[in-house]
Amino acid sequence: MNLKLLSLATAFLLAPLAVSAATQAQPAAKQSAPATSSKPAVKTPSAQPAPPASATKSAAKAPSSKPAAAQPASRRASPTAAPTKAAAAGQQAGAARAGPATRPPASTKAAPRLASKPPASTRGASVSPRTGIRLRAEQRMATRKLAKAPASRAAPAADESLDLAGAEDGRLRVQSKAALVVDASGHEIYSKNDDLVLPIASITKLMTAVVVLDAGLSLDDTITVSLDDKDFLRNSHSRLDVGSTLSRGDMLRLALMSSENRAAAALARTYPGGTPAFVRAMNAKAQQLGMSNTRFYDSTGLNGSNVSTARDLVKLVQAACEYPLIRDATTTSESEVQPVNRNNLMTYRNSNRLVRGGHWDIGLSKTGYLNEAGRCLVMEARVGGKPLIFVLLNGQGRLTPMGDAVRIRAWLEAGSKTS
Repeated sequence: MNLKLLSLATAFLLAPLAVSAATQAQPAAKQSAPATSSKPAVKTPSAQPAPPASATKSAAKAPSSKPAAAQPASRRASPTAAPTKAAAAGQQAGAARAGPATRPPASTKAAPRLASKPPASTRGASVSPRTGIRLRAEQRMATRKLAKAPASRAAPAADESLDLAGAEDGRLRVQSKAALVVDASGHEIYSKNDDLVLPIASITKLMTAVVVLDAGLSLDDTITVSLDDKDFLRNSHSRLDVGSTLSRGDMLRLALMSSENRAAAALARTYPGGTPAFVRAMNAKAQQLGMSNTRFYDSTGLNGSNVSTARDLVKLVQAACEYPLIRDATTTSESEVQPVNRNNLMTYRNSNRLVRGGHWDIGLSKTGYLNEAGRCLVMEARVGGKPLIFVLLNGQGRLTPMGDAVRIRAWLEAGSKTS
């Protein structure tokens, strides 16, 4: 009886030691579990020392009903592991639900790759910053050359690029407000508002040249541009600085060929009696030629009160054609002059692109432009071997008069082929 009570007391005292041993054995089991998991193994601290052998033997001798007391201990330890597994499962489920919603579309994924690809010429090659700068500079230079090339190649065929609409279908549609085309005998070929009085701008300079040459003044005399020759009315630009000195012949050439306003003003100022006498001589010559609807107020055409009609200007062109110097100056593509006070030559170009193009047989030419006058053109040219006089006034587009001339010529040539 006493032995049984002693055994029960011993088992009762050794039961907590068995529970402690079972609790310590659980971390060792958990450490061995990751061997079968796909997650990388994590090092854990070494296990605590095992209980004494006597305690183990006593636990083994304990009745089979008593180890049930260890069950609550394992249940107390499980709450720390169970929520971890549940949280992991919840995270996986949440990731599975959030995956389709947060996944970027295929085009969004591909865009960065496409944007970051280098050009084919540099792909696969490493380019230093200095080399990259040089390559970009060469590309810019090549682009500029390509942009300039078509203009320089197209210059000889400038008139061919003008619009021919209205001539190819046999109907002539002239866009200038007033126009007149006559042959050498004065026979009218085409007319539109030919008696309408309009400002004529730099067409005025044809009369300036006629008056200078009629005066018989020496073309070798030098003329110096003064402050009086500046344009204070419209503040127009001039390449002839105040103090520039040229011969009268060169001044006349620049006024006719490139419509140099200060040259025309200097010619009038150095006329006997000055500019007022020169303007009177211009109007007297107009009356002499029968230009009854023409009035001049200056030698440059910058004064918008200089007016005429297409019919009157045909008479002026006919008179100007009698002067070889006027014919030569107005049909020269470009010319070089050297003022006395300059060390370098100055190149001037003809203001009529039909002259520069070289596709016309032009005997005399003069252009003009003011806001109120529009674009103006008068010229004597051969079409089909016959000399014709063209007068085109008040064109609103920059190339309108020249385009009208091209259309008229195409219209005439088409008519001669069908007749």
